[in-house]
Amino acid sequence: MESLRQHQADKLEDFLKFGEAYTGQGLNQERGFQRPGDTRWGSYFKTLDNLMVLFPSIVNVLKDMKRDCPYHLDRFAAGNLLSQIQEFGFIFMLHLMFKVLLFTNELNKALQKKDQDIVNVMRMLDLAKKRLQMMRETEWNSLLDEVCSFCSKYDILIPKMDEDYTLGKSKCKRFEVTYLHHFRVEVFYTVIDLEFQEFNDRFDVVTTDLLLGMTSLNPVDSFANFDKDRIMKLADYYLSEFGDNRTRFPT
Repeated sequence: MESLRQHQADKLEDFLKFGEAYTGQGLNQERGFQRPGDTRWGSYFKTLDNLMVLFPSIVNVLKDMKRDCPYHLDRFAAGNLLSQIQEFGFIFMLHLMFKVLLFTNELNKALQKKDQDIVNVMRMLDLAKKRLQMMRETEWNSLLDEVCSFCSKYDILIPKMDEDYTLGKSKCKRFEVTYLHHFRVEVFYTVIDLEFQEFNDRFDVVTTDLLLGMTSLNPVDSFANFDKDRIMKLADYYLSEFGDNRTRFPT
C-alpha cells in the first residue's frame, strides 16, 4: 500500500508539472481500496472507479513486487496478477461493470437506507432499467471505444474484432466465434441481461404492486403517496379479505 501511495504522489507531481492536474481544496485526494469487510453494494462502484484511476500505479507496484519480492510465490503471484489485469478482456469487463454500477449506484444506496421512500425507490428502479436498456441498444460502440482508448494508453494489446476468439494467449484454444461476437453477445449483452434478471427477481410485478400499495396507505405528509389505483391493485391480491362492495371506491 505504501508503494501505491508513493507512485500516486509521483504521478500527481508529474501531472501538476505538465498542467494535467490542478491544486485546490477537495482536488487530487488520495485514492485507495476498501477492505473486503467494508465492501457493500454501493462501494463496488467506488472500487472500480479507483481501480481505473489507479491502474498505472497498480501496474507499477506489481512490477516492483514481481522483481523485488524475496519469496518466489509472491513474485509468481504478482506476475500472474499483472498478466491478467493487462489483458483486453479484463479491461473490457472493468469498464462494463463500472458502467452498469454507475447506472444502478443511486438505487443501491437508496435500498441500503433504513428509512426508505418506496415510491422513490421504484422510480429509481424504473430509471435504472431504462438506462440499462438504452446502454444495451445504443452504447456498445462507445463502450468499445473507451476500452480501446484505455488499452492504447497503457500499451495493452487490442485484439482484431473480426478474428476468431481465443482464450488467453493460447492460439490453440480457439472458439467458433469472433472477438466481436464474444465481447458483444457473450459478455456485454449477457451482463446487462443478468442485471435485468436480478431486478425482476427481486422486484417482480406482485412485489412491486404490494410495496406501492402499502406505501399508498402511509399517512406520512397527509397521505402524500395516496393512489387509489394502487390500493385497488393491492386489494386484488387479497380478495378473500374483501367483499365486492369493499373493493369499490365511491365515484
